[in-house]
Amino acid sequence: MWTLLLIVETICLIVLLKSVWLSLLFALALIAAFYLLKNPELGLAYALTGNILLTMFFDRAQFQIPLPALLSFLAILLVALLIFLFKEGISFPERWPPPLIWTVALLALLIVGVYYSPDKAYASRKVVFFVLNNLVLLVYPIFVFRNQIIFPRLLKFGFYFGIFLALITSWQAMGAPAYVRFSPSENVNPIWFARSLGISALCGIFVLTQTRNRVAQSLILMALLIFLFPLSRSWSRAPLLGLFGAILLFYYLQPWQSIRKKFLVSIPVLVGGLVLLLKSSTEFAARLNTPLTQEISAAFRFIAWWKGLQDFLSHPLTGIGTGGFSMEVLFTNPPLIFKYCHNLFLEVAGENGILGLVILVAFLGTVMRIGYLTIKHFKQTSNHVYLQASITLMVIFIYSVWNSMFSGDITTNEIIWFSGGMIYALYLSCSRLE
Repeated sequence: MWTLLLIVETICLIVLLKSVWLSLLFALALIAAFYLLKNPELGLAYALTGNILLTMFFDRAQFQIPLPALLSFLAILLVALLIFLFKEGISFPERWPPPLIWTVALLALLIVGVYYSPDKAYASRKVVFFVLNNLVLLVYPIFVFRNQIIFPRLLKFGFYFGIFLALITSWQAMGAPAYVRFSPSENVNPIWFARSLGISALCGIFVLTQTRNRVAQSLILMALLIFLFPLSRSWSRAPLLGLFGAILLFYYLQPWQSIRKKFLVSIPVLVGGLVLLLKSSTEFAARLNTPLTQEISAAFRFIAWWKGLQDFLSHPLTGIGTGGFSMEVLFTNPPLIFKYCHNLFLEVAGENGILGLVILVAFLGTVMRIGYLTIKHFKQTSNHVYLQASITLMVIFIYSVWNSMFSGDITTNEIIWFSGGMIYALYLSCSRLE
């Protein structure tokens, strides 16, 4: 395995010697490949939060090759998956996992929808990316993650990526005009890096629960506070408000305090957090105070949601076809064309009909039920590490579902499927140990 990696990297270096940047990149990739052999969780953490860093890097380097960030992300993910496969092997569950059944059913519906889609090229691309992103990230944890230690390590790497991203974007944001919505690079939308930082912050809370040293706890809390500055400069309402809700949910799922105490503590925390957020970012406060129909970003979404709802009502049984949503906004320069309605439920309902919506809800409900059973199991066994890991994965899953209601399409909300796969894999690990 090591020899093969060395040969591949050497060939890549020779081929790409004309580009200093690419040669440097592959030299670093050589080091990363050997590190991945020992810690393949690092590669999968790219899927959790690290892909934003890749996109920012390639935006800066300006490589003259198509889709460099996407190809690199897929390559790193593939290497990590192959190493896991080499080390762990495949473990087939006794029966088909329910989340996989619902995902395959949804994939079949997406494929059928290609045939009556008004945009077959985009529909085909959507199906391919659903397989590469959503299906692969769901299937791999279920069939390969047998060792429970994988889950806390993966969450820790997600936090480390988040610290790196928070430091870089904080430095960039300090040099950016305060009256302009901050975006770290050309192809990184403020919403996407805000969502990524939110997931990393949740991973950081997990790391905090595993630390007993007071100094280390203080350093982790300071690192989490660094996340707030670039998050507030993104002016992204859904990821920020969702993060506050996710932190409260994490607290509510803790078994060691009464519901009454949780309720009494959560109110001042929520109010204080929102006040701090509004005071630290006047632009974010202005966006919250502006009526939704008068704020351009929210207005676009309302129009897109209404269009998605109309698509569903006009074709409730079959939908308009996979990738069939299209909305042109003419009062911008240049005109914008929305290819998805920025709401996962309306997207699936409008394009694939009531059956698609039922399958999606069944998938989400199944994962939440399994997540609850997993938390209950570790609570009963008093296993602190994996109790907190199961709670964190559940919160990341719900946080990702929340974000999918305001931005992206089904293929760019793959974290829902990745966290769902990890929740089910952790559930399977419980049954294997019994």
